[in-house]
Amino acid sequence: MHFKKTRNTQAASQAVNTVGSTRELAGGRLEKFELEGRRIDVWLPAQHDALTPLLVAHDGGNFLLDVSETWNNQNWGIPEAIASGRIVAGEKVGGRLPIFVGVYRVDDSLRLNELAPEDVMKPNPEMLNAIDPILRPTSPEYRGNDYQDMLALRLVPELARRYGLELAAERTALMGASLGGLGTIYGVARHPEVFGVGLALSTHWPLGGQKMIDLLCGSLPAPGKVRIYSDCGDIELDSAYPEWHFAFVEKMQKLGYLRDKTFRAEMWPGTGHKESWWAMRVEHPINWWLNG
Repeated sequence: MHFKKTRNTQAASQAVNTVGSTRELAGGRLEKFELEGRRIDVWLPAQHDALTPLLVAHDGGNFLLDVSETWNNQNWGIPEAIASGRIVAGEKVGGRLPIFVGVYRVDDSLRLNELAPEDVMKPNPEMLNAIDPILRPTSPEYRGNDYQDMLALRLVPELARRYGLELAAERTALMGASLGGLGTIYGVARHPEVFGVGLALSTHWPLGGQKMIDLLCGSLPAPGKVRIYSDCGDIELDSAYPEWHFAFVEKMQKLGYLRDKTFRAEMWPGTGHKESWWAMRVEHPINWWLNG
């Protein structure tokens, strides 16, 4: 199964407005701009050049901000991991720390519409049965393809323009958690020429179960073209994840991906489903990308 791509190569800079000032953070600086009505937060290392890696993350509202600024008083711990030296940029990337980018939503009620793998979900409406009716999207319209095309075809080129990057898929990663984990793998499957690495934490495989695993993983490029990380805990919402996590491992191996090389699967016993848990291990997928 291969997903049909929409090619919209309109220059991203035509839709960009600067909306805020910069501030120092974790030895670098945090700045923000707006793209197509979305706030984009960017952490820039003190030293960056054309070969600096680039990491783009879903759910930007709690990705780079201090816990005092987030909606739930939790964050991914990215600045903290950088400041403490837990994120290590080795020889593979010439010692370059990545540029970290958090992408916001225009409408928080449309999170599932944007992050759910559209080409998997639309032909399989029964997958929505895994979601509490109260939590189902208010709009039945899937927007995952438009969202992923925006990231790959307009945001990433705009970031390259702003920061003088020479783009390469192996230096460009997509990251997300829970439903954002599915959106991360879908983004890599849809645009492997842009995102060569997908880093998914607490990947929400219960949405579709084995069929989601088979269709989503089966849509990835041939082994060696991209690298995928996926993990889970075993408490809170994550208590339902381990069986599907192991099914993901089995599927990736059947597809010919090599564990710890072209894909990595981690279990984190005693951890659950919120940013404070992800912050405790966020450096592990990032370091696997940078140094693997």
